[in-house]
Amino acid sequence: MCQQYLRHLVWTSCLASGLLVVSACSSQKRADRAEADQQASTIADRTASEPNDADEDDEPDGPKRIILMIGDGMGTPAMTAGTYARGRPLRMLSMEQLGFITTHSHEYVTTDSAASATAFATGEKTHYQGVSVEPGTTKQQETNSEHHLKTTLELAESRGWKTGLVSTSRVVHATPAAFASHRASRYAYDGIAADMAQSGVDVLLGGGRKHFVDDRRSDGRDLLGDLDESGYRIADTADEVRAASGVADRVVGLLHDSYLPEVTSDQRAMSLPDMTREAIEILDRNNDDGFFLMVEGSQIDWAEHDVDGPRTVAETRDFDRAVGEALEYARHRDDTLVVTVADHETGGLAVLDPDKVEPHVETLGGQEQAEQLVDYPDSADVAEDVPDAISEVDIEKADGGEGDNLGIGRLEDDVFWPS
Repeated sequence: MCQQYLRHLVWTSCLASGLLVVSACSSQKRADRAEADQQASTIADRTASEPNDADEDDEPDGPKRIILMIGDGMGTPAMTAGTYARGRPLRMLSMEQLGFITTHSHEYVTTDSAASATAFATGEKTHYQGVSVEPGTTKQQETNSEHHLKTTLELAESRGWKTGLVSTSRVVHATPAAFASHRASRYAYDGIAADMAQSGVDVLLGGGRKHFVDDRRSDGRDLLGDLDESGYRIADTADEVRAASGVADRVVGLLHDSYLPEVTSDQRAMSLPDMTREAIEILDRNNDDGFFLMVEGSQIDWAEHDVDGPRTVAETRDFDRAVGEALEYARHRDDTLVVTVADHETGGLAVLDPDKVEPHVETLGGQEQAEQLVDYPDSADVAEDVPDAISEVDIEKADGGEGDNLGIGRLEDDVFWPS
């Protein structure tokens, strides 16, 4: 039953959005793999042709504990580099199912983390920078539930499951926001924090404390005070999180005012693997019903935006250690599904031998010139003749018709995503 659920979840993610899906089910037996592979080969046809008549309120015939691990911006090059740095395969590569998928938002060839996280959270696409709302929803419409896309977290809560969100970013950032908020823009941080405070999520660990306190919010609301009065244990330090995990059923630990520091700084109040382990402990204790937990390694993406290879590797390995915590928990159970995904790839990272790099550097005009080309200049210093970072590309249709200019612009469904 767990294996069937896994295959359905992987294909749903493929239809929604994402770059990479790596899945493992703790109850799968090796003897089942041949049958699973055969059935998985036809899952696309079945999903496309068979309507889903199941009542969404029915209890799912599958795992009762689901842990979704999201490596933001983590493409296969980051995994490859992380493997070489570790000296053996990453923990996530030990998982038994692997798939590759394309990713784009509702209207563009590219995606951002909000649109792709919405796809994972809801199974539906939304507009670029949208957070679990129907495509085209405006700021004026965002509080109208008719424009909301129901999230996995909300579905889990409707079935009596506990829920949790963990992130190395602000907890109001795009990826966690998509699971517990509905906003037209990912940058509506105060609104997202208010949504989260009312979402019923049981465990919230990460950064972004300033969005929950009265003297930092535009509306003057004390969301942490509200959560405290609602029965949450508010933890300000790693020690307080650990102490709460042994006794409290609902914990909010916002350990930094904004984002968690870079993993290479050794300044994080709590590591992502530690937060993952404590979140699982809180959600698992005295819980026979089930839980859903989303864990995001947020800063793989940021390191790649900065074209910082060593930090990309460090953040990827840190995320992989968190995956290891989830797999270790699942190893001892027969009701747990762990899914590891990347919402998109960032930065065009490549893993090359040094002697293969030198010709590319020479083509760019030498090491100094190459470093300047990938550096972000101040806007005031940008010359007028600097070419666009992404050139337009003509892609001809398979029937020999006129080429459609895709570039970075709007998505033509009949070209890019045929029915």
